[in-house]
Amino acid sequence: MPKSSGPSKHQLQVQAREQRKQERAHVGEGFVEPERWAYDGGIRRGFVIDMDFNPPRVIRKIGWQHCLKCRKPCFSEDVVRLRLCDLCREDEDRFT
Repeated sequence: MPKSSGPSKHQLQVQAREQRKQERAHVGEGFVEPERWAYDGGIRRGFVIDMDFNPPRVIRKIGWQHCLKCRKPCFSEDVVRLRLCDLCREDEDRFT
C-alpha cells in the first residue's frame, strides 16, 4: 500500500499540542490564569495553574471578595493574601 501524502500522526499531534498552547491565556512562563469575570457575590473561585509541573499545580486562587476595611466588592488576584481593595491598600501606612 502506498503511503498517504497527508500529515503523519506525529505531525497531527504536534499541531494539536501547539493549538492547545495558543488557546490558553498565558501570563508568565507556564502559568495559565483565567480571565476576570463579572461580579458574582464572591461565589466563584478561579485557579492559576503552573503547567510546568506534572500533574499541573494550583498556584493561587482568584476571584471576587469584600475588602476587609471598606467592605466594598473587589476582584482579588490572590484571595488568600490580598484582602484589601486597591484604594484601601494605598491608604495603609505600613505598606509604604
